[in-house]
Amino acid sequence: MPEGVLLNVVGEDMKVNGIPLKAYEYFWLDGEESLLSFYSNYWGGESSASVTNSRMGMWTVISKIDDDYNITIQYRDEGIKGLKVLLGISPLPKMIRLNRKGHSVSKVHPMPGIEIVSVVESVDEGVSSEVYWMSSINSIDKTSDIVANRYREGGFFVTKKNIRNAENGSGFMSYIVAEDVREKYQFSISNSKGKTKIVVARRDK
Repeated sequence: MPEGVLLNVVGEDMKVNGIPLKAYEYFWLDGEESLLSFYSNYWGGESSASVTNSRMGMWTVISKIDDDYNITIQYRDEGIKGLKVLLGISPLPKMIRLNRKGHSVSKVHPMPGIEIVSVVESVDEGVSSEVYWMSSINSIDKTSDIVANRYREGGFFVTKKNIRNAENGSGFMSYIVAEDVREKYQFSISNSKGKTKIVVARRDK
């Protein structure tokens, strides 16, 4: 870690698709070239073949496998604040069998036509939470009905808000909140490139 930076802990007890992750954030004021030089020197000037460099939207992402860990640094320019840097450290996955997705046990109720694509787990001050990325083979309206009915049947108090397309009245986006005395779910259902996508935030109460 560079000396003199103020390190903020994003999460030290997180999981991404079942793989533990420690995540940190800091700001770098000396420019991109200096940041890249620091990590190049930190890693001992190793061959660039051992380091991957890519772009994800506004972020530049550098990834390095170091012993049994994957270290990821992603950064973007935030003007006078400098470069915003996110540092992630996770052990390399040890797959038990081929094609295993590595998901932890899902706390989202099973629903027809809906599957989990990815999940990030976190424990903050003893409170467990997850964010799920899911896909559905059904339309936004039908997916919204499936989710709302499934949680009502499970004894949850459910509220739902649908946003309609002004031109044809079809579902444009749906928000669902389902909660009981133990936990709370927030579903955001929308269309992305012709497919119904769902983002779910779940947390213990």
